[in-house]
Amino acid sequence: MPRGARQFEEKQKIEPSGKCGRRMTNYTYNLDISRESLLSFDRALRGARHRALPAGSLSDLLWEILTELELRCEGDSLCLVEDLSIPNVPNATLIRCLAVLEKDGFIEGKKDRWRMFTEIRPSAVGRALIGNVLAEAAASFERRSAARSVGE
Repeated sequence: MPRGARQFEEKQKIEPSGKCGRRMTNYTYNLDISRESLLSFDRALRGARHRALPAGSLSDLLWEILTELELRCEGDSLCLVEDLSIPNVPNATLIRCLAVLEKDGFIEGKKDRWRMFTEIRPSAVGRALIGNVLAEAAASFERRSAARSVGE
């Protein structure tokens, strides 16, 4: 095991509430990645994310909403807004973030008669943004790793 490497085990119980009832699922992740590598990738991802979503204090939340939608919406299916699981985010903030994402063309969906989203999904532009951010972060991480290994 490389120096500084740790194994992380996370057991997460997901209990989504909804019309379909309760479901319990256990996920276990065993990662054999050094702490330095994880922090370096996090830094690369944050930098790429902030360049792609320059919305000031909302950029982290916008990214979280967009990636949550990407994970929940398979293919071109729509997701219910009420099923988004973004902890500690008031509804008013979520609505404001959805408006920003829609204005920038990153999401699309159905609205009710009050022009509020009921069902949403990432648009093609939003999916491309996620792909570009992840590719940029991976390239930045690889450059840093290569520079670090040359320096050793």
